Amino acid sequence: VYYIRLTLSAIYGQAELSNTLFVCKNEPPKYYAEYNETTAKMNYSIYLPNELQIAEDTSFSIYNSNICPSQLYNENLKFVWECDIGTSNNDGITFTPTSQNIGSHTAKVSVYDNFDRLIATANTNINIIAKNNSENRNTLLIGDSLSNGKPWINKVEELSENKINITAFAVSGASAYGYYTSDTLVSSQANQFYNSELGHFDYKYYIDTKGTNFDSIILFLGTNDADFSINKYPYINSETIKLKAIVDNIKEYNSDLPIYIITPMTRENDYFKTRTAFNFMKDFYHTFNDYKNVNIVPIELTIDSVNDFGDDKVHPLDSGYDKIADAVYSAFCANEGN
Repeated sequence: VYYIRLTLSAIYGQAELSNTLFVCKNEPPKYYAEYNETTAKMNYSIYLPNELQIAEDTSFSIYNSNICPSQLYNENLKFVWECDIGTSNNDGITFTPTSQNIGSHTAKVSVYDNFDRLIATANTNINIIAKNNSENRNTLLIGDSLSNGKPWINKVEELSENKINITAFAVSGASAYGYYTSDTLVSSQANQFYNSELGHFDYKYYIDTKGTNFDSIILFLGTNDADFSINKYPYINSETIKLKAIVDNIKEYNSDLPIYIITPMTRENDYFKTRTAFNFMKDFYHTFNDYKNVNIVPIELTIDSVNDFGDDKVHPLDSGYDKIADAVYSAFCANEGN
């Protein structure tokens, strides 16, 4: 048994612990965060976006383990949800709204420690919106293997009654950093967005080369940047992986073009990736908060890191892809044609 005294904010930047004793029993400290009754007090940190958009007749879950830094989550914590819609259980809360629920609803979560003391609260506005299939939308998807021929794309189109038409440029193993900085992606596949004269990603170059245009953009990147950056950056975010630069480049071409950024997802038993997915989500909301028509699709909140993944722990099962589709479709309904 080892005893380590740390100030957590200096390491993770997500929560503050003052003189808190970690008891480590052959496992990383993240699994054990216990109070020292006489000297320690935990200021626990959880995160919810200010607002979540959910379309009628879809489903969206918020998992307790996905709203706090994974190094502080443990099963002894008690999460209590309050909302006039939704069904809560030990894992979190699930919303399956109908047309009768259209409107705004406040959801509040309170977190209690194993001494039944309140250690954190958070609120979010649950905005239930009507299905919106009134306009044809030609959409470009830029992604990695999570978008390469995956079923969530077809389901988004089906939910929209084929009013959303998605053209995917998705390369397995590709990263946002690679899309911005390199003329080739994985396995020497050409990066069709790379303008050699500028030396980086150029959306206008792609449009001019293809002779087509799009009504909106979906970006589903970041998973491979986490692997790429583990030894390169101690704290990775939308700027270091060049996702912000990609968005800025697209906006320079067309400031009104809607962009949907899907967050990476927490995976079971993957310490670096779970920490990164939570950090990415917070960073995306913060970085693009003041951008016009940039919408975050917080898949990180709604994916079950254990039961929604297959054996490789990277690619979801159909249940996970269904959740991605519902969230992406809801974002379109909320932000286009309304």
